[in-house]
Amino acid sequence: MKARASVDVVMAAYQAEKYVTEALESIAAQSHADVRVFVTVDGATDRTRELVERFQARPLRCVVHEERLGIAAARNRALAEGDAEFVTFLDADDLWTRDHCARLLQALVADPALAGAHGRVEQFVCPRAPANVRSRLRQPQGDSSGLLAGALMVRREAFERIGAFDTRLAGGEFVDWMNRARAARFSFQPVDALVLRRRLHGENFTLRSSALKRDYLEVVRRRLQARRGGGS
Repeated sequence: MKARASVDVVMAAYQAEKYVTEALESIAAQSHADVRVFVTVDGATDRTRELVERFQARPLRCVVHEERLGIAAARNRALAEGDAEFVTFLDADDLWTRDHCARLLQALVADPALAGAHGRVEQFVCPRAPANVRSRLRQPQGDSSGLLAGALMVRREAFERIGAFDTRLAGGEFVDWMNRARAARFSFQPVDALVLRRRLHGENFTLRSSALKRDYLEVVRRRLQARRGGGS
């Protein structure tokens, strides 16, 4: 692996005061040294901005938007701030394992033909969630190979060729992006290492937003059209 391979970390943070410091600490603990963090504080009205701006353990730039952009636009905004060869993502309520960057970089440096690499994901119920919330959240046993944004590292050049996240989607933007990448024949390699711990706490955007149902159906519709040769 190149000793100086640089990585930009992209985070969109909305009403994340309960968890954002832990998420940033998991980035700061990375065994790979050359990591910069770009956080879009996306219309948050709690202490998210204060906590992000206070964090000093890694080179970090905070981009603030008073009005909410949505996760796709917030990620795109943070991406535009960096220029590293490799890009990876972390949601403000999730955690990386210590070797997240090192293991994914190893795969990408070993095979320059790869657009990206993704590792394994473990989900856990947040112990700080209220008891009535914890009782209804289902925690899968063990880890699994997961194509989630927080488990992926991608070459910036490949990301720019595939295109930005679609800001018209309130959710499903990452699935849509991966669909476009696969349709364009970009290659992604699974890595047999746990890289992401996804927190379940009852307030997850993907668990509570009704807009997601509509947008995930739109993503499915686009995928079916692409398979039939009708474009996206």
